[in-house]
Amino acid sequence: MSEVKNPFDARSVAQRYGKGRYFFHPLVIEKIRKRLSLIEKVGRALDVGCGIGLSSRALLEIAEQVDAIDASRWMLEAAYEHPRIRYRQMPAEKLDFPDASFDLITMSQVVHWTNVTQPFREAYRALKSNSFVVIYDDHMLWSAAAEAPFVKWYKASFEKRFPPPPRNRVPLNAHGEFTPEGFAFAGYEEYSHPESLTMNKLVEHLITQSTVVSAVDHAGEALTDAIQWLESELRAFYDSAAELIFPFGGYVYYLLRTQKQVPVGVQN
Repeated sequence: MSEVKNPFDARSVAQRYGKGRYFFHPLVIEKIRKRLSLIEKVGRALDVGCGIGLSSRALLEIAEQVDAIDASRWMLEAAYEHPRIRYRQMPAEKLDFPDASFDLITMSQVVHWTNVTQPFREAYRALKSNSFVVIYDDHMLWSAAAEAPFVKWYKASFEKRFPPPPRNRVPLNAHGEFTPEGFAFAGYEEYSHPESLTMNKLVEHLITQSTVVSAVDHAGEALTDAIQWLESELRAFYDSAAELIFPFGGYVYYLLRTQKQVPVGVQN
């Protein structure tokens, strides 16, 4: 896996992230509860790549204590506060926690911004035996509306103006292709949720995507120019409609820490 740059490490991204991102995380947490047959909350969970704490907030539903980490201090400064959440600035590749600290680790929308290999070596070390790492993501379900005019516009115009930045592609699917050393593939499921959006809410969402973030926060394009272009382009889709419904959803990928011995190459 190659080294990639996390585009979300910028103050202005954190400031607009709360408005533009959906609180879909409780849907996933309920799936985790059912899949892991959690009758009671786990004692301590780690939320890797917590951002402004949306995923951490949801994780409280199945964990007594949440440690939440992110590489961006800007995200952490804007994070949702709660007495049972402890935030720390920390990369996924180097966890500053003792061995076997956690009963559960979650990674929401973050794995493809890491070097992939080292975070799971660290997760193995910091996780108790027979406990889980759960990876999940959420995005617009393009295949559910492949012929929709908006999808065609997004692929032809939006991504031309705002090309996706490099990321590490990880095969997270029902075949269990991604199984790091020390873990066993333990399941995969998908979910969906419709979002009814005004044009303003859709713009707020799009300007938090990595495509726009890379252009605005790292390549020098003015945020006002990006917003004006989006409003001009999107107006035709809304026409007389105040809101449009968009299909969103994602996957939940389960890994079980099974080995009792630390694999070769994993350091404390």
